[in-house]
Amino acid sequence: MFFTRKKLFWGLLWLFMTNSLIASEKPTADQLKTAFLYHFIHFIKWPDHAFKNDTKFYLCVFGETHLSSLIQQIAGKTIQQRIIIVRTDLKIDQLEDCHILFFPQTETQSMQKILDSLVGKPILTVGHASGFASSGGMIGFFEEKSKIHFEINLEQAKQSDLFISSKLLQIGKLIGAK
Repeated sequence: MFFTRKKLFWGLLWLFMTNSLIASEKPTADQLKTAFLYHFIHFIKWPDHAFKNDTKFYLCVFGETHLSSLIQQIAGKTIQQRIIIVRTDLKIDQLEDCHILFFPQTETQSMQKILDSLVGKPILTVGHASGFASSGGMIGFFEEKSKIHFEINLEQAKQSDLFISSKLLQIGKLIGAK
Protein backbone atom coordinates (compact mmCIF):
# COMPACT_ATOMS: atom_id res chain seq x y z
CA MET A 1 0.00 0.00 0.00
CA PHE A 2 1.40 3.38 -0.96
CA PHE A 3 1.08 6.35 1.34
CA THR A 4 1.43 9.79 -0.11
CA ARG A 5 2.93 12.50 2.04
CA LYS A 6 -0.47 14.14 2.26
CA LYS A 7 -2.08 10.95 3.57
CA LEU A 8 0.79 10.48 6.01
CA PHE A 9 0.41 14.03 7.35
CA TRP A 10 -3.35 13.66 7.77
CA GLY A 11 -2.84 10.27 9.40
CA LEU A 12 -0.40 11.73 11.91
CA LEU A 13 -2.73 14.63 12.52
CA TRP A 14 -5.64 12.28 13.16
CA LEU A 15 -3.52 10.14 15.47
CA PHE A 16 -2.58 13.20 17.49
CA MET A 17 -6.19 14.32 17.64
CA THR A 18 -7.50 11.01 18.94
CA ASN A 19 -4.69 10.40 21.42
CA SER A 20 -4.00 13.84 22.80
CA LEU A 21 -7.13 15.88 22.60
CA ILE A 22 -9.69 13.21 23.45
CA ALA A 23 -11.77 14.39 20.51
CA SER A 24 -15.30 13.44 19.75
CA GLU A 25 -15.72 11.35 16.62
CA LYS A 26 -15.34 14.40 14.43
CA PRO A 27 -12.72 16.87 15.66
CA THR A 28 -13.83 20.44 16.12
CA ALA A 29 -12.28 23.32 14.21
CA ASP A 30 -10.52 24.42 17.41
CA GLN A 31 -9.06 20.96 17.96
CA LEU A 32 -7.80 20.90 14.38
CA LYS A 33 -6.15 24.32 14.70
CA THR A 34 -4.45 23.19 17.89
CA ALA A 35 -3.26 19.98 16.25
CA PHE A 36 -1.93 21.95 13.30
CA LEU A 37 0.00 24.26 15.65
CA TYR A 38 1.63 21.23 17.24
CA HIS A 39 2.41 19.50 13.96
CA PHE A 40 3.79 22.61 12.27
CA ILE A 41 6.79 22.18 14.59
CA HIS A 42 7.64 18.89 12.85
CA PHE A 43 7.72 20.52 9.42
CA ILE A 44 9.61 23.74 10.15
CA LYS A 45 13.35 24.08 10.71
CA TRP A 46 14.53 26.99 12.82
CA PRO A 47 18.10 28.27 12.62
CA ASP A 48 20.31 27.21 15.52
CA HIS A 49 20.59 30.78 16.81
CA ALA A 50 16.82 30.82 17.44
CA PHE A 51 17.28 28.59 20.48
CA LYS A 52 20.08 30.38 22.33
CA ASN A 53 21.38 27.02 23.66
CA ASP A 54 18.04 26.53 25.38
CA THR A 55 16.27 23.18 25.76
CA LYS A 56 12.85 24.83 25.51
CA PHE A 57 10.56 25.46 22.55
CA TYR A 58 8.23 28.41 23.15
CA LEU A 59 4.76 28.33 21.64
CA CYS A 60 3.31 31.73 22.43
CA VAL A 61 -0.28 32.93 22.23
CA PHE A 62 -0.76 36.68 21.88
CA GLY A 63 -4.12 37.83 23.14
CA GLU A 64 -7.19 36.15 24.55
CA THR A 65 -8.52 33.00 22.93
CA HIS A 66 -10.89 30.20 23.76
CA LEU A 67 -8.20 27.87 22.36
CA SER A 68 -5.97 28.39 25.39
CA SER A 69 -7.05 25.23 27.21
CA LEU A 70 -6.50 23.12 24.08
CA ILE A 71 -3.14 24.72 23.36
CA GLN A 72 -2.06 24.11 26.98
CA GLN A 73 -2.39 20.37 26.28
CA ILE A 74 0.67 20.69 24.04
CA ALA A 75 2.79 21.99 26.94
CA GLY A 76 5.36 19.55 28.24
CA LYS A 77 5.60 17.48 25.06
CA THR A 78 9.11 17.02 23.70
CA ILE A 79 9.87 17.85 20.12
CA GLN A 80 13.20 18.27 18.34
CA GLN A 81 14.81 17.43 21.73
CA ARG A 82 13.15 20.46 23.31
CA ILE A 83 10.29 20.74 25.79
CA ILE A 84 7.32 22.74 24.55
CA ILE A 85 6.46 25.64 26.82
CA VAL A 86 3.16 27.40 26.14
CA ARG A 87 3.21 31.08 27.04
CA THR A 88 0.16 33.32 27.22
CA ASP A 89 -0.52 36.79 28.61
CA LEU A 90 2.49 38.20 26.79
CA LYS A 91 3.34 41.81 26.23
CA ILE A 92 4.83 43.01 22.97
CA ASP A 93 8.34 43.27 24.45
CA GLN A 94 8.23 39.58 25.50
CA LEU A 95 7.81 38.08 22.01
CA GLU A 96 11.49 37.77 21.08
CA ASP A 97 11.90 34.35 22.74
CA CYS A 98 8.91 32.77 20.96
CA HIS A 99 9.45 30.14 18.28
CA ILE A 100 5.80 30.09 17.24
CA LEU A 101 3.61 33.09 17.84
CA PHE A 102 -0.12 32.44 17.45
CA PHE A 103 -2.55 35.31 16.95
CA PRO A 104 -6.15 34.36 17.70
CA GLN A 105 -8.84 35.70 15.42
CA THR A 106 -9.78 38.23 18.08
CA GLU A 107 -6.34 39.85 18.24
CA THR A 108 -6.17 42.19 15.26
CA GLN A 109 -5.54 45.65 16.71
CA SER A 110 -1.81 45.39 17.31
CA MET A 111 -1.22 42.44 14.97
CA GLN A 112 0.18 44.40 12.01
CA LYS A 113 2.55 46.40 14.19
CA ILE A 114 3.85 43.18 15.77
CA LEU A 115 4.21 41.39 12.43
CA ASP A 116 6.19 44.34 11.08
CA SER A 117 8.49 44.28 14.12
CA LEU A 118 9.19 40.54 13.72
CA VAL A 119 10.30 40.57 10.07
CA GLY A 120 13.65 38.83 9.84
CA LYS A 121 13.37 37.20 13.27
CA PRO A 122 13.11 33.38 13.45
CA ILE A 123 9.57 33.34 14.84
CA LEU A 124 6.88 31.43 12.96
CA THR A 125 3.78 33.62 12.99
CA VAL A 126 0.45 31.83 12.76
CA GLY A 127 -2.97 33.43 12.82
CA HIS A 128 -6.62 33.06 12.06
CA ALA A 129 -7.57 36.62 11.16
CA SER A 130 -8.82 37.07 7.62
CA GLY A 131 -5.86 37.65 5.27
CA PHE A 132 -3.29 36.95 7.98
CA ALA A 133 -0.64 35.43 5.70
CA SER A 134 -1.08 38.06 3.01
CA SER A 135 -0.70 40.76 5.69
CA GLY A 136 2.79 39.61 6.66
CA GLY A 137 2.06 36.51 8.73
CA MET A 138 3.58 33.18 7.73
CA ILE A 139 0.74 30.71 8.16
CA GLY A 140 -2.90 31.70 8.23
CA PHE A 141 -5.85 29.46 8.99
CA PHE A 142 -9.02 29.84 6.98
CA GLU A 143 -12.26 27.93 6.67
CA GLU A 144 -13.66 26.81 3.37
CA LYS A 145 -16.65 24.53 2.93
CA SER A 146 -16.69 23.86 6.69
CA LYS A 147 -13.08 22.64 6.66
CA ILE A 148 -9.94 24.14 8.17
CA HIS A 149 -7.18 24.95 5.70
CA PHE A 150 -4.07 27.06 5.91
CA GLU A 151 -2.18 29.36 3.61
CA ILE A 152 1.58 29.80 3.71
CA ASN A 153 3.51 32.97 2.98
CA LEU A 154 6.80 31.36 2.03
CA GLU A 155 8.57 34.65 1.38
CA GLN A 156 7.93 35.81 4.95
CA ALA A 157 9.29 32.54 6.31
CA LYS A 158 12.42 32.81 4.16
CA GLN A 159 13.03 36.37 5.37
CA SER A 160 13.02 35.01 8.91
CA ASP A 161 15.44 32.18 8.06
CA LEU A 162 12.78 29.49 8.61
CA PHE A 163 12.76 26.44 6.37
CA ILE A 164 9.32 24.99 5.66
CA SER A 165 9.32 21.35 4.60
CA SER A 166 8.01 20.52 1.14
CA LYS A 167 5.58 18.14 2.87
CA LEU A 168 3.88 21.06 4.57
CA LEU A 169 4.04 23.18 1.42
CA GLN A 170 2.19 20.45 -0.48
CA ILE A 171 -0.85 20.56 1.78
CA GLY A 172 -1.00 24.31 2.41
CA LYS A 173 -2.06 26.98 -0.04
CA LEU A 174 0.94 29.06 -1.11
CA ILE A 175 0.36 32.79 -1.35
CA GLY A 176 2.65 35.51 -2.55
CA ALA A 177 4.83 32.99 -4.41
CA LYS A 178 5.96 33.81 -7.93
